[in-house]
Amino acid sequence: MRKVKGQWVASNKDVMWTGNSLSPIILAHITKLYESIKDHDCVGVPMRYVEKQAWIQGVDAYGEEVDVDAAHKLRLADLEELMFVFNTDNEPDISDYDFHCEFVPNEEGGLVGKIEVSNLEESDRYTKDMREYEDRIEKGYALFGQVYRELDW
Repeated sequence: MRKVKGQWVASNKDVMWTGNSLSPIILAHITKLYESIKDHDCVGVPMRYVEKQAWIQGVDAYGEEVDVDAAHKLRLADLEELMFVFNTDNEPDISDYDFHCEFVPNEEGGLVGKIEVSNLEESDRYTKDMREYEDRIEKGYALFGQVYRELDW
């Protein structure tokens, strides 16, 4: 991504995988927001989090009994989750698992045949970790859509 004459321009490479282009930008924004507000007592808390905390407490969202500090912590927890989601380094690295795959050629000599795995337990562990990671990412993207308007200081 780059700016040309004041307009953002994406290359073909940028649009092939948003993890390469948008994720670092979103991560930088969320990280800066988190660092800017985490230790400040006087930061305003978006109404979404006040309402969520009021629901947790079972009180009126517009009353004085809502624990605003707890609402602030809810916001910080969401930002922490988004920092995990947009940090592409969190994806399980297949090289950290003790197995390898080998493509066994089919009768015609192509590699579209069977895949043999050297250590099925490690392969299953990697598959499980990837599934959990993908589930967390999907939930995180949904969360991003829900809190997009609250990503301002």
